[in-house]
Amino acid sequence: MMSSIPIHELHAYADLAHYIERLLAGVDTSNAATAVDLIDKVGPAPGSYLGESHTRKWYRRESFTPASWDLEPFAAWVGGEPVGAVDHAKARVEEILATHKSPPLSDSEEAAVEAVLQEAREYYRSQGLINDKEWAAYQEELSSPDYPYA
Repeated sequence: MMSSIPIHELHAYADLAHYIERLLAGVDTSNAATAVDLIDKVGPAPGSYLGESHTRKWYRRESFTPASWDLEPFAAWVGGEPVGAVDHAKARVEEILATHKSPPLSDSEEAAVEAVLQEAREYYRSQGLINDKEWAAYQEELSSPDYPYA
């Protein structure tokens, strides 16, 4: 099922969601993350942290390269058929749509969703925003053995 949002925008949203997820995770201020011992060992310039295993480990963990970036070497990009960020984004979105499988909700999550839906149905019914025919259809759907995955 394709969205009406252009594919390259969907990819940008996925990259943005990753940034937000990382932001919400907060800053790790543990001794392992701040590496005070390593700072004491390497010291200021001309000391270099690039050869340290801590730097390599934490760089892999903390770095993020948007999936829409073209990671081909410049020579390959110039010598071949240039592929832009929009084309990368389109390919990545197609891959996600074709391969992503959401994990099923737990029983408690399913119950929470059902509670919200029931509250919404009752509210809209009390406000006269769901007519008798629609209410009957809801009730029939709720009693279906295929609900909620019909």
